[in-house]
Amino acid sequence: MSYLGGGCTGWASTNPDFRLDYDASSLALRFYFIADSSADDTTLIIHDPHGNWVCGDDSYGTRNPTVDYYPFGLNGVYDIWIGSYNQGTFPGVFYVTEIWLYHP
Repeated sequence: MSYLGGGCTGWASTNPDFRLDYDASSLALRFYFIADSSADDTTLIIHDPHGNWVCGDDSYGTRNPTVDYYPFGLNGVYDIWIGSYNQGTFPGVFYVTEIWLYHP
């Protein structure tokens, strides 16, 4: 992931997997990914509207990554990559929520 320029480690595609144009309307913004297999060690890489790179890894006692923007999400475009520590693709579900109780 070093080729993305954010200092995150592991493997990810060159282009973002998702792009979100967000209009902040809540006290929280959470991104998380749940891999289909609990053996897959996945990560999140986010380039946020202010130009910051944010890396997410193991969260909530799992190998699934979470990235939180709290107390407020930032208005604008988020580029989002699902990465992993092993080269390849890993099926799963990507979530975006403003509900703080939802997590992996």
